[in-house]
Amino acid sequence: MVDVAFEYKKLFKGAKQEEVFDAIAQWLAKKGAKVKKSERPTLIEAVYGRVDVEWNWHADILRTVDFELVSTKDYVGISVFQAPVRKTEKRVLESPFQANITWRDWLDTCWEYVLSKLTPAPAAPGAPMRIPVAKAVVGEKSIAPPPPKPASGAPPPPPKPAVAPPPPPPQTSAPPKKEAAPPGEDSGS
Repeated sequence: MVDVAFEYKKLFKGAKQEEVFDAIAQWLAKKGAKVKKSERPTLIEAVYGRVDVEWNWHADILRTVDFELVSTKDYVGISVFQAPVRKTEKRVLESPFQANITWRDWLDTCWEYVLSKLTPAPAAPGAPMRIPVAKAVVGEKSIAPPPPKPASGAPPPPPKPAVAPPPPPPQTSAPPKKEAAPPGEDSGS
């Protein structure tokens, strides 16, 4: 009996259970996992990995991976159980926290793959559409793309300055003062 196993949960909103099942099965095949049992669309039991990995917590250490799928009107829920096989159980027990982290990260690649394969859910009627704006990232600043060129032959507007111009000097409301003559000079009277 295995002394260690990890459970993970994931929800996909607006997805179809069969699509999620097929995407997981494709991902497992792509990773080289051996499917031991498959009951479409609710269960996939597989063995993944190898014994000769360098670290006890390595993402590719030999283990069993079981996917159980359930669905409701709005969601597909997945429970994933991962446990080492007898050959690797002692090694995983030496570093269970690290194994949990790397195996979760391994599953995150599965979720990304599944999301890329799902057809998008239809938008709710009357919901506003959000159109993303493409931006280029340079260093830590994001720069918006240049605006589209005008269709007419009109010249483009002048470019905006890179640095804001300095503010104008402050204006005072007092009348200007007359310059006083230096001491010792007559003012002409």
